[in-house]
Amino acid sequence: MHMKKKVYVETSVISNLTSRLSNRAENRQMQLASREWWEHRNDYELVISQYVKEEIQAGDKEAADRRVESVEGIPVLPPTTEAVDAARELVRMGAVPAQYLPDALHITVAAHYGVDYIVTWNQKHLSGNTQRKKVENALAALGLKIPKIVRPGFQEGDKYETSGNNENPDTIMEDLHKHRAKLSRKFQNWTSEEICAYYNSIPSSEEFLAQSRRKPTRKAKQHA
Repeated sequence: MHMKKKVYVETSVISNLTSRLSNRAENRQMQLASREWWEHRNDYELVISQYVKEEIQAGDKEAADRRVESVEGIPVLPPTTEAVDAARELVRMGAVPAQYLPDALHITVAAHYGVDYIVTWNQKHLSGNTQRKKVENALAALGLKIPKIVRPGFQEGDKYETSGNNENPDTIMEDLHKHRAKLSRKFQNWTSEEICAYYNSIPSSEEFLAQSRRKPTRKAKQHA
């Protein structure tokens, strides 16, 4: 029996999947590619993490609702102190910029749980050729499994042909970088246990959506 590959869906894919189509050609291309790949999601064993949950619940509530709804039912990998410690090692080794610890958290939680692929649009810190090689070398030095870091549209068996160094501006990724930089500053003096506790406090999808639906939207308030 053919075993499905385990695929970690990073936040940038979910954001591109659910956001309104952009007028910018580069962004629109990523959005359409995400939607096309998503149609084949049942070919894989998809997982996300508490890190993904924290990020998709942030920002505009309507957009957050769409993101959260899109991943309902997908198993969530819990954080571990071992994976957080490994993420800090990736930063120390220069594989991930120090101001973006959450990027490293995504990588090491996937490696910790034996994920086969990380699918992402984060070309600056994850899937770009140069950065990806740094990550692979650091994971190997730590004795961790090395997930293949790819973009939506990859085919099983591909090496990295979909993981180029496209540096076109991406407003979705820019917002994620800002959010992750803010979290990095927050975590600067936290222990690994405290970081795990923070992410474990993130509401479940059901709790988040229930809370969101109890709050009237801006339009509803105007008509009340």
